[in-house]
Amino acid sequence: MKRWIAGFEVGSLVILPSDAAPLTYDAPGGVQIRIANGEPSASQEVRLQVHVIMESEDIFTARRETDAQLNVFLRLLSFVTSTPFKIERRTFVMDWSPAIKMREAHVWAPFPDEPQLEALEGELLETAKTLHPWSGSAVCQSALRWFGSAVRARNIEDQFQYFWFVLELIAQATVPKDRVANKCHTCGGDLFCRTCNDVPIHRPFVGQQIASLMQTLKVDAAVA
Repeated sequence: MKRWIAGFEVGSLVILPSDAAPLTYDAPGGVQIRIANGEPSASQEVRLQVHVIMESEDIFTARRETDAQLNVFLRLLSFVTSTPFKIERRTFVMDWSPAIKMREAHVWAPFPDEPQLEALEGELLETAKTLHPWSGSAVCQSALRWFGSAVRARNIEDQFQYFWFVLELIAQATVPKDRVANKCHTCGGDLFCRTCNDVPIHRPFVGQQIASLMQTLKVDAAVA
């Protein structure tokens, strides 16, 4: 096990007093979290600079575990302050073992300012007007919320998860609920129970519903 340090920028409505020293929180399991005021962002919003220090097996595990530990801490901090906190981005993760000259590290550069596209035209509003009557259901509204979260997400893992929620909601709302058989992982055929002398069937699982939706949309199986 090695000692690792990971840096994060955290969006927050509360910051440290201007003359206060950085705060240190010792979490269970030997995890240490250090909090300081960061520099204002392009929107002049001051973000917190947070460092998470903990032991982990390797740099990839450290990336995952420091992120998880910080999320646990921020949820607790949000509860005791009644204000929201959001990890805006990870800045680095580094081997924090003492007395070594070469340190393994991953460093993330800030996102560049994205150019604005002159693409908001009347035709888009006409498209929105056409779709509006079909968007009022609770399922459609939920799918649209997750789609909006996906296109706003900076983290590719978050984008994937949010888009997957959209597919899941659409599949559950549109794919017939006819019972299906379990499939063989090798050949894809229906599984047969010799004791019952029958092919057991069940309501389709979410993954099966999504696969059926992809087939209906004629999405290439290699892509789906």
